[in-house]
Amino acid sequence: LKNTENGEPAQDDYQNAQLLAHILELLTFCVEHHSYHIKSCIMNKDLLKRVLVLMKSAHKFLVLGALRFMRKIVALKDEFYNRYITKGCLFGPVIDCLLNNNGRYNLLDSAIIELFEFIKLEDIKILIAHIVENYGKKFEHIDYVQTFKALRQRHIQQTEKLKEKPITKYVYIYINVFGKYTFCFT
Repeated sequence: LKNTENGEPAQDDYQNAQLLAHILELLTFCVEHHSYHIKSCIMNKDLLKRVLVLMKSAHKFLVLGALRFMRKIVALKDEFYNRYITKGCLFGPVIDCLLNNNGRYNLLDSAIIELFEFIKLEDIKILIAHIVENYGKKFEHIDYVQTFKALRQRHIQQTEKLKEKPITKYVYIYINVFGKYTFCFT
């Protein structure tokens, strides 16, 4: 954790990157198989934010490991994790990495696009809203895939559904033991 304290990897040499990659594999395994126990560690230590600092590394295998860790967390579709991601604006490093890749057709580009495609296909509403509202302008010019346009379209559909949904109120009438009426509005 000390290596990711200042917002970028402190030591970005190959040996350190390999060690961090192995640690990421272990953390990813824990998220996948011990999700209940690792949740408090991730939340209390702000672990995902610290891991996403590794997206700035020069070593692509380490960047992909950090992305894989985030992908496993998103795949859980856990509301606590989703709120943690949105509250910390943790898609920022991922989107910055995508933009820095400049649309090169490589594994990193495909993995990032797959993460957003997964969010769209699984219809994780809180993440879709967060991505479109906070980072929509950053990926307006990305037109070599339809993922981001589809995310925006899905967000528009969700907001329209919320606007169209009628507000229904129910009135419950209770008669107590003494014969008096009590009204309850919900």
